[in-house]
Amino acid sequence: MSNKLKESNQAALSAHVAGCLPNKAFREAMQAKYKIDIADKEKFNESKIDWKALHDKMRFREADGVTGFVQLLRAGISNAANASYNSVDVTYDEWTTTVTTDLIEQPYAPLQGLTFPREVGPQQKYPQLRAAGLDLKIRSRKFGALYPVELELSKFDQTGQILQMQGKYMGEYLRLVMEVYVYGKLASPSGGATYQQLTVPVSETKPADEATYPWSTALIGGGRTRPDTFAVFNQANIQAADIILMNQRNMLGIKMMAKGSRILVGPANKFAAAVLLNSSFFPTAQASGTGTFQSINPIQGLYNLTVARFMCDQNGSFDSNSSAWYLVDDTKPFFVVQVTEPIVMEQEDPRSGESFERDIIRFKARTMFNCDLIDPRFAVQYNNGSV
Repeated sequence: MSNKLKESNQAALSAHVAGCLPNKAFREAMQAKYKIDIADKEKFNESKIDWKALHDKMRFREADGVTGFVQLLRAGISNAANASYNSVDVTYDEWTTTVTTDLIEQPYAPLQGLTFPREVGPQQKYPQLRAAGLDLKIRSRKFGALYPVELELSKFDQTGQILQMQGKYMGEYLRLVMEVYVYGKLASPSGGATYQQLTVPVSETKPADEATYPWSTALIGGGRTRPDTFAVFNQANIQAADIILMNQRNMLGIKMMAKGSRILVGPANKFAAAVLLNSSFFPTAQASGTGTFQSINPIQGLYNLTVARFMCDQNGSFDSNSSAWYLVDDTKPFFVVQVTEPIVMEQEDPRSGESFERDIIRFKARTMFNCDLIDPRFAVQYNNGSV
């Protein structure tokens, strides 16, 4: 299930990179004018385009050769950025659900269920059931940066390396913004989280009638998404987290079909998780009782594992070696990554502004997305990093 979810998320995002409105318009314009498909990764990445010949050809076809050159430069940088964006190693797509949209704000209406049926006696009326659900909206946020390319350096580069290097890091970082944002929103520490100059707010889907959200011991209906006291990562606590999910209740107090399927940890618990999940025999030594030395390991192969380098701690920091960990049900779309524009590259007019004054070509890279919990009842935060 986990591999299919990751593949599905990657396919949806890759298609949206080329298909979102700004990228689609630029791609069609380049195809019509210069017979270049910027989505043709093979030609761009393996330098099969004769950049000098194409540049010379454009000079004769363009009334303004500078404009044609900048369009070619933008095509190369966009391709390098898109390729890097699609290939960067992230972990959020292993357990979240990616939703692509052309809307700035997307509504969600997760239904928690109906009231439970009961026995109906002779000639009695059947009881009317009522539904419990949420009415949520997630608004996409905008992220990006400006960066300059020297005209001389890019114009006389015959290999395309400058284009690829300039685009690579912007593509990589825009994807990593998503990774940081997902784990910041998942943790939702008081006051939000920060990484470099990026600020991640707390969950924006908190219902008005929930006192504490998303990690609470007393959700409406009797559900809970954390233990009474946060605890370290070990076998006993993994089993306790699983029991919390198995006993999870919805807003009507009815037990939900939630079942732990994936453990999320940071680098601090990477090797402990590998031992606990892969040992054939009981990996935790005990003097007596159930699960003593050399008994079977009851959690072997029971969960998938995600090790996230951007695991947030209780203070909202990504720089600490956080001990936070979660047990989640990744078969349910409980956490959504909503993407409006995956990655878009735009250029400043070379005949105005700083481009004209300093002989530089400035590019702007942006992405528009947001992410949040749709229903935290399919997850347990067993340690926020404070233990």
